[in-house]
Order: sequence, then C-alpha cells, then structure tokens
Amino acid sequence: MFDKDMNLKKGVGRTGACLTPLPARICGVCIPYAAVGIGLYVFGSAWIAVGLYYGGVIIYIAATGHKDLMAGLPAWAGNLRILRGWDRRLMMASSGIFVLGGVAVFFLWPFAVRADVDLARFLESMGVGGRRFAVFAVVFCLLNPFVEEVFWRGCLEDNRRRVSWIDAAFAGYHVPVLLMVMNVGMSAAAFAILCTASWYLRRLRHKSGGLGIGWTAHFFADASIMTAVWVLLGA
Repeated sequence: MFDKDMNLKKGVGRTGACLTPLPARICGVCIPYAAVGIGLYVFGSAWIAVGLYYGGVIIYIAATGHKDLMAGLPAWAGNLRILRGWDRRLMMASSGIFVLGGVAVFFLWPFAVRADVDLARFLESMGVGGRRFAVFAVVFCLLNPFVEEVFWRGCLEDNRRRVSWIDAAFAGYHVPVLLMVMNVGMSAAAFAILCTASWYLRRLRHKSGGLGIGWTAHFFADASIMTAVWVLLGA
C-alpha cells in the first residue's frame, strides 16, 4: 500500500530527517512520559495526566514551531494539515482496522488484567470512576486523536519507511499506563501493536499528504476502546 514516500517537504529528506531538530524532538517525546509519571504515579489523577500531556504539547508547538517559516506560516503548520489528505476508501479501511482495538480489549481483557486489579476501583482511584468516566471518555475521544496526530505524526514527523524510534516512543509511553492494570506479557503485546499502529499512521500521513485519515482512524480506535471499557465496567 505504501510503496513510496509522498509529499516530502523542503527540509525533509528521504533519510528520515525532520524539520524539527533531533534534540527538540527528543524533548518533545519526553512530554507524555512526564505527564504519565506525574499525573498517574505521583498524583493518581487521569485528569492531571491528560492536562499535562495536552498542555505540554501546546507549549512544545509554541516553542518550536516558529524557528523555520514556510509560506509565512510556522514550519510545523505546513506539516500538520489536519483537514487535508482525505481518501474515502483508505479512510474506511483504516478506520475498520483501528476499530478492532476496542474489540480486542473486550475479548482479551480476562487474559490481560492483573489478578490484583479491579477495573472500577482503579478508575475511581484515578478520578474517573462512575459517571465521571463518561465525561472523561467523551473528552478523551474528542481531543486525543487530534492532539496525538498533530504531535506524533505532525510535529515529530519521521519519513522512514520502516518502524522508527518515534513509533517505539509513541508505543512506549502507553506501557507505564497499561502496567497499572495489565500483566507484563499483554502489555508487551500491546507495545508491539501500538508501535505498528504508529508506523501505519505515519505511512498514512505520507500516502495521503495530510493527517485527516490518520485522525479519523485514531478516533475510531480511541472510541472503540473507551466503549469496551464502559461495557466491561457494566459486566
């Protein structure tokens, strides 16, 4: 499907170079790890973790986006194009694949959950139990796909055809979260799946010339996972 790199920008070569310098990208990658560590492990709050993550991304964009100008806009703005890159068939196929994430969570949960974890109590301890989970799920599904595609596939763009360290970094920040409720084996499997998903979303970005399809697929993945959690809570 992805036989060649497309829409390579000025300053972005086939070697995988990016408009944003490597040191700045490494700093950016640290944002979600810090948000998870501080929000979940220090304060025990999913709201704080999400707030730090999204707030950190906004600060990162503001701090790095104006170093290079392209057509009078910050360099990163030329890379995002969240409303461009639509292809109906590719969008439907990609969304159909990503929606399986929630299906997998629902059916594999009995094999993935740690023996000492009660999902409802865990969510309550993180500040998103009961009715608050519905509010959190809606906010998460509406904001997270947009923020992550803009950040990981836009600002931290990488043109490598193969799996990149950016993909591993994207998958890796989920692991400390998963280990709070899942066993090591299934967390490792989730890491591999997320790494592959990140690679696929990067290739979508280069295939389509925008983030539109990736954003849609990401939305369906998040929505299906939140739905699976909601069903599991009621089971």
